[in-house]
Amino acid sequence: GLDVIWFQVNRWELPREFRQLLMFAGLLGLSLVSLRFIFQRVVIPFRDKGMALLVERHFPKFSDRLITTVEQLDEPQAERTPLTSVMLKQTAAEAHQILKGLDLSTMFDQVPLRRMISAAGLVLASVLILMLLNQAAVARWANGFVRFQDEYWVRETSLQMKVLRQPGDELLEFRDNQIKHGRGQDLTLLVDLSEDSPIPERVLLTYRLKNGKTNRVVMSHPKERRFQQTLNEVMDDVSVWVVAGDYRNRNPYRVEVVDPPRIDRARLLCRYPEYTGLNRTSEGGWTPQPINGISSFVPEGTVFYLDATSNKPLKTVTVRNARFEMTQKSGSVSQDATNSLVQTNSQLRIRSESGLNDRMLECLVNWTKLNDGGAPSDLQTLRVAFEMTPDVDAAYDALDDNAAGIPLEPESMLQIWLEDLDGVRALEPVKFLINAIKDEIPVVESELKGIGKSITMRADIPIKTSVRDDYGIQEYAFEYRMGKKSSESDDGSTVTPTRQTIGIGRGSPREWSSSGLNTNGTVRFEVLPFNLTLGETLQLSLVARDENMVSGPGVGSSATYLFTVVSPEELLSELYQDELNLRKRYEQMIADLRKALDDLRVHQDKFASEKVETASAVSEELRLSLSACVERTLYALRQNATENASVANAFVEIRDQLLNNHVDTPQILDRVNQQILRPLKSISDNLFPMADERLGSFRLALARGTNPETSIADSVYAVEDLIVQMEKVLAEMRKLESFHEAIELLKGIIADEQKLKETVLEKNKSSLIDDLFE
Repeated sequence: GLDVIWFQVNRWELPREFRQLLMFAGLLGLSLVSLRFIFQRVVIPFRDKGMALLVERHFPKFSDRLITTVEQLDEPQAERTPLTSVMLKQTAAEAHQILKGLDLSTMFDQVPLRRMISAAGLVLASVLILMLLNQAAVARWANGFVRFQDEYWVRETSLQMKVLRQPGDELLEFRDNQIKHGRGQDLTLLVDLSEDSPIPERVLLTYRLKNGKTNRVVMSHPKERRFQQTLNEVMDDVSVWVVAGDYRNRNPYRVEVVDPPRIDRARLLCRYPEYTGLNRTSEGGWTPQPINGISSFVPEGTVFYLDATSNKPLKTVTVRNARFEMTQKSGSVSQDATNSLVQTNSQLRIRSESGLNDRMLECLVNWTKLNDGGAPSDLQTLRVAFEMTPDVDAAYDALDDNAAGIPLEPESMLQIWLEDLDGVRALEPVKFLINAIKDEIPVVESELKGIGKSITMRADIPIKTSVRDDYGIQEYAFEYRMGKKSSESDDGSTVTPTRQTIGIGRGSPREWSSSGLNTNGTVRFEVLPFNLTLGETLQLSLVARDENMVSGPGVGSSATYLFTVVSPEELLSELYQDELNLRKRYEQMIADLRKALDDLRVHQDKFASEKVETASAVSEELRLSLSACVERTLYALRQNATENASVANAFVEIRDQLLNNHVDTPQILDRVNQQILRPLKSISDNLFPMADERLGSFRLALARGTNPETSIADSVYAVEDLIVQMEKVLAEMRKLESFHEAIELLKGIIADEQKLKETVLEKNKSSLIDDLFE
């Protein structure tokens, strides 16, 4: 009854220790009762005198004969008289005679014995009836109180405790009431009822954390025979009890929380294309490359291993990409025909338009390529071979067991799913973004130095250039077309440019510049060997070729320069126009400086008119006016200083064009160098800084409140001297005006003559046509 009440209240069997205690107490009580009421009575001795008195009391006819006979047995016979002896013998004979005719059974009361026997029979009958009518209850009693089993109640409700593991909604069962779970992950517990179990109204879940905190919740009921409960972000071990109908587990389901698998260290072991020069001799020719964050960059054509180490031994590793899925399992390392250890249980599934195709490629995980035959069987170290290829589709079409690695396209995201030996999975994949470094074409920068768009047939074209490439320059050259202005020939076909090699890269330098070739730091293209005629064009550029053997070679080109061949006279005329424009700029510069000088003189006169003797006597209005004047003059001075340097550079360009087109004469060069460039340099280097310094002293005197009279005078003198020197240069610019005008006049005469000739020819042609019709 205690067992039934306890089970109905708690759905638990009585504890084994308590049942053992009950059985011990029962057996002890039975032993005490048996000893007291059976064994103790059996062994109690009855004295002769007591028994004689009991019989005398029950049968009065003895008249003390029996007790007298018993008592005389203890008396010594020597003290008896003969008469006494005869009398005692006679008494004993009479007592014996009376005993023969007595029914001694009438001395015992049989009613209590029969009552006890009847009660014992009823109890025994009830047990026998129970055994016949409810054998299950007797068997339960025997299992619980004889065999002392932990679970002896036969329950109607039967269930299975499971865990819904993520990712993938995988159902896992408890083994020996234990299961392992990833730390920090949600724990989803499922209770699945058997088909013959009644469905309870509710299922109560009780769980206790490692810190002793206990919670009790009613599980949700998403399906007919399934109850579910999720514990969020479990960090410690959990003990779980379930009450469903008449089911309750005595021993708790234990969830052991362990660290989920993760990648502690990852790197790439690379074999770069040879032309890059990045390979090192360490690690058997494989160059280690760290992974920064989750991304890494490798050149196109690189064969590399993703080398990753986890925090614990792994059962399964799955590497996924948009194009493939590769699975490796632990304990799958074996020896091939060459006694090399290879990963034989690697399954590669290629994604296609119709889905995934299973393909086995053992060579993609060949451990001997990395560590001379060593390979861990627990799969704690992951190594998968890849190849960064520019043509992924073709690489997958040709993929077989001899492939260097799984082809990857540029910017490939690899997802690595981990599962440890306990079946614990990482909720999120480890992601690595592998980017391809495309070998860019060489970058060619160029700048014309001392040459214009019009050139003579004897010109040398100087170009200042620099070339740089990712990994090395194999060749750099001129590329040119000659003839028409377009790139098409007379028949409409494309004109293929011609190359003229400048140099071949020795050791494949990554950078090359013309700055060290000569004093001008240029490469020169000679036009004379091509015998160009007037009016023809020349398209010229510089190209560089790298050593890219993966997707190249790459060829980079500079800007294309278009030149037109002109006569020396026409070139001189164009240069004269440039010089004329420069002269106009110079005239405007001098005009601006004259305005500034006039402004300075006006304020100098204003200062002199006030006749102040000390600086403190200068009025505030005049001081402000002087300050504004000096600021305006400084601005104009510095602006013209920049313009003067620009004009000097333009004349250097004109001089260089004369030289590079071979139309220079000693007189022209002497004029440009000595009469123009040299004074311009002196003005820029000396006169402008001097005038700026004087005006700075003028401004400083005003700021400090000192007398500015001397500084005003010095400033005026410096600006005047500057203008005088600039006018000398301007006068030199004007000397050849008549010469250039003559040239222009001659060009006009030639043009008119050519026009007249064309007119005459046209009229003659028309006249001949008219005569033909007549």
